[in-house]
Amino acid sequence: MFLIPLTLLIPFGKWSHRVDNMHPDCPIVLNFDVLEKRWTVRIIRNLHRHPSQFNELKHALRGITQGVLSSRLRELEKRGLVNRHILRKRPLSSRYSLTPVARGMFRCWKNA
Repeated sequence: MFLIPLTLLIPFGKWSHRVDNMHPDCPIVLNFDVLEKRWTVRIIRNLHRHPSQFNELKHALRGITQGVLSSRLRELEKRGLVNRHILRKRPLSSRYSLTPVARGMFRCWKNA
C-alpha cells in the first residue's frame, strides 16, 4: 500500500499538512484534501495497477461501501485524477483509469 510520507503531515489539532519539500505544482499538494480521505489512496493504487470497472474495484477494496466508492470516484473524476470511460449504456458499464496527473503523483511520492 502506498502511504503519504510522514514529512508531509504534522499533527496539530486536526491533521494539517506541511509541504515544504514539495513543488507547489505537485499533484499531491494540489489535491491533498482529497487524498487524505479514507480509501482514496487505495483506490488510486488499484487503478495504478490496471484500469477497473466499479465492481472490480469494490471487490479489490474489501470493506468499502458502494456509496463511498461512488463518491470517491466522482470526486477524483471531478479533480481530474480519474477518467471514466463508458463501455456501454445499457446496462451501464464504465471503466475507470488514472489520468496522467494522477500518475504524476507516484513520481512525487517517490521523490518525497
